[in-house]
Amino acid sequence: MPEILRSSCDNGTTCPTIHRADDGALIVQGYRTASDRVVRIPAWLATEWDTPARRDGDDLLMTGRLVTDPGTIAYLDLPDGEAAVIVRPGDVPALELSSC
Repeated sequence: MPEILRSSCDNGTTCPTIHRADDGALIVQGYRTASDRVVRIPAWLATEWDTPARRDGDDLLMTGRLVTDPGTIAYLDLPDGEAAVIVRPGDVPALELSSC
């Protein structure tokens, strides 16, 4: 099961969230865009990833491979208007994880 690293809501499953998969890949859940490979997340959710190339207003556009695994999709329980992409850890700076 993926581990929640950061979320923009209390339940961590029905809003922009960053998960770590069992294999270490990052699953970025966010709002759908015109591309299946890009999701939109609030910039404050991953300030380490904030670059001019990713910035779109108050949001970051995160590019990856669309999540298609049925088990992962069931776990994420994506609401209408959201999608999830897989981002390789080497493609983005490491997230600072709090111990709280």
